[in-house]
Amino acid sequence: GRVIVRGKAVVDRDPADPIVLAGADLDRCGFLLATHWGDDDAPISARLGGPIGLAVPPACAAQYGDPTWTTFVEELVVEGPP
Repeated sequence: GRVIVRGKAVVDRDPADPIVLAGADLDRCGFLLATHWGDDDAPISARLGGPIGLAVPPACAAQYGDPTWTTFVEELVVEGPP
């Protein structure tokens, strides 16, 4: 299957072109949905793309593009195998 990650439009991403995570990559890549970040575990503010952001680890960044954070995550759509 796959997971489709939709977020609000940002300067460098078209909302009609969401990130699509292959099901096989979910375990291999170790994606992270984050609501808090940093040494002080502070909430991610809207100014920084919060309240929820998707982190793509460096090992999978080449496949899923740069930047390694998808900001303003609004929706996850889980689809089964085709």
